[in-house]
Amino acid sequence: MAHPKSQQVGGRKEAPLEIVGSELVQEQPQEQIFTPDDPEYYSYSELLKGYLEKLTRLDEVLKTKGHYVPGSEEWFPWSWLRVKSSENVFVIDPDMSHAKDYPPDTVLVAGSDYLSEFGNTLFYWMRPGQAGEEFFVDPEGKQLDEVNYLVWKEEFITGLTIRVDETNPSPENISKYAGSASVEYRLNRQSQTLSIAPQRAQHKLITPEYATHLFNTIDRLIPVTPTTTQQPERRASAEIQPPKALPPAR
Repeated sequence: MAHPKSQQVGGRKEAPLEIVGSELVQEQPQEQIFTPDDPEYYSYSELLKGYLEKLTRLDEVLKTKGHYVPGSEEWFPWSWLRVKSSENVFVIDPDMSHAKDYPPDTVLVAGSDYLSEFGNTLFYWMRPGQAGEEFFVDPEGKQLDEVNYLVWKEEFITGLTIRVDETNPSPENISKYAGSASVEYRLNRQSQTLSIAPQRAQHKLITPEYATHLFNTIDRLIPVTPTTTQQPERRASAEIQPPKALPPAR
């Protein structure tokens, strides 16, 4: 079935992003605002650029390898796919259904949709299947239930929100809306500022190391060509090179 415009719906093997920063999450995160006078402005701008490029390539995989429904006057375009483990190989299942009770061989389900109530916002979601639970974890190895990416663009602003639902979150980090850890990057080209903050006040702040780990995990679990189950441990030779000395968010 397709999704109406008023409703919220909820690879190609990529070179891993290089992990930067040393801490995973910080307590009592505060909004940070950087300007071109700050070295962090350029470091985080390059990191944001790399993340958006990853999502652009993911979008291509969803449209070309998954189940894609073009947009119309009544519907926004949307797409989704299922990755399964078959004889110790990760493959994108060509016979996908929308049943929520996914087969035991499911490694990952992923999709994208537009959120009309938030304007031009593209929403990506990823959830582990039974065969992928051991890989769908945070940098400390703790299991995750879902990862969301929201990308939006306005006249002068480009934004990216990364949000995760942890399987066993700390009670103080649980939001009544969604998620238990997040980060929101907002690049304003008119005011020449880049702000960084959690999406919700209750959330733990996802640092660059955590965010990069999530992107690399998705890359390794969504193949274009068959991928052996050992693939999540492999690193591609060519790498995107964000700054190595980027400090964690202050």
